[in-house]
Amino acid sequence: MLEILLPPLRKGESWRLEYFRGRGAKRFFKVEKMEPWAVKRAAKDKLDVYFAVASFKGETRRVENVVRLACLWADLDCGEDKKFPTRGHALATLAAFPLPVSALVDSGYGFHAF
Repeated sequence: MLEILLPPLRKGESWRLEYFRGRGAKRFFKVEKMEPWAVKRAAKDKLDVYFAVASFKGETRRVENVVRLACLWADLDCGEDKKFPTRGHALATLAAFPLPVSALVDSGYGFHAF
């Protein structure tokens, strides 16, 4: 699915995947494309997987190493103390947005819309 969101890399760029086990240590992987092994490994090890919608130069995922942004995205957190008190409010906001949503991910605390 990520290939839909991420354009082809240029020379010197790479994508980053992050793996988490709960709130424990995280591990970053530099990838040239979204390989099936990454998804299989995450499922096997029961890891949470996060990806950046930017390409990077260098070895770190710091803002100064961002080369390009791949898409427009929104992180819609839901809860009593959040901008969207319910998931329904977040979905209604997305439905009213003038651009279509290409992909919607349940983040556990709301949605990531792309």
